[in-house]
Amino acid sequence: MPDDRRGTVTSGSNERSTTRAWRLVAAKLRAVRRLRRLCSALVERIHHLEHTGVDSAAMTDLSAQVAATRDGLAACVELVNAIVRHIELDDPAAVHVSGPATAERMLALGHWLSVQPPSDLLISVIVPTRSRPSFVREAIASVQAQTHHQWELIVVDDGSVDETRTTLAAIEDDRMRVVRTAGVGSTAARSAGLELARGAAIAYLDDDNIMLPGWLAAVAWAFSCFDDVDLVYGARVMEDETAFGLESRLPRLVFRQFDRELLLEGNYVDANVIAHRADLAGAYWDSELAGVADWDLVARLTQHKAALALPVAAVLYRLGAPARMAHTPTAKASLQKLHHRLRSES
Repeated sequence: MPDDRRGTVTSGSNERSTTRAWRLVAAKLRAVRRLRRLCSALVERIHHLEHTGVDSAAMTDLSAQVAATRDGLAACVELVNAIVRHIELDDPAAVHVSGPATAERMLALGHWLSVQPPSDLLISVIVPTRSRPSFVREAIASVQAQTHHQWELIVVDDGSVDETRTTLAAIEDDRMRVVRTAGVGSTAARSAGLELARGAAIAYLDDDNIMLPGWLAAVAWAFSCFDDVDLVYGARVMEDETAFGLESRLPRLVFRQFDRELLLEGNYVDANVIAHRADLAGAYWDSELAGVADWDLVARLTQHKAALALPVAAVLYRLGAPARMAHTPTAKASLQKLHHRLRSES
């Protein structure tokens, strides 16, 4: 179904700019290390003088030097953080693509979850679809293959004009319900599914993607263990790296730790990898923000409480399905509106 896809291409000039910026970061980090050494030396000098005796004027002068050095250190650290954030926003791969540390955490959590007892937490999975019978059949099968068995599936057929209705009717599973809307769009279709959800937690899946087998088990475990968490998100396995302007045709893992400030500048959490508790006041899909409604939802639900980033592969994310929403005029207008809203709230 047309959905919230925002591919980005990194040009050669952007790559050169990123390289220069990283070099500046390295230089500033060297300055930070020098300032830290200077600050430590000054503090040691003060301690030495306190024991050996010195007039108060000299102590005051040294204390002022320490304060000035610490101020310089703080300024350098702030600049380094600002430069890194700038690089991440200009370089989609830097924002999204994961490294070895994430893989290690995924391995550890995967082993941990494999020995946890089954959970009875009911999770509602909402799948909007329109005229993609072969894709939606695979999406439904991926939910049926979950290692967590306490789920209900709400498929919202949003005005399909092909054999989708027949395809859905042929699937026999008491845990699946099919509702129909009249071409209202994926955002409003999700809202329709959300109104019918009976689970204690809600997850989402687009009709052209595949939910990975352990995702709902990870969601159930997280909500059962962490009472103070309302929203979790996992990792995507991208079909290839073309979304980042790279030439590789191999799959890539996409994930990063939660960063509220970075989220306000650019979205790195997709609808397919989020799950939230039911009946949250802010858990709704804004139909006026088609194309960026997932960003809006995550920003709203993390305004006062951080999300929990689960190092678990949640979905296989396809890039080649037909009729995807990308840089359409509607999506661009929604993006401008959301940018304005987030700036006013920050």
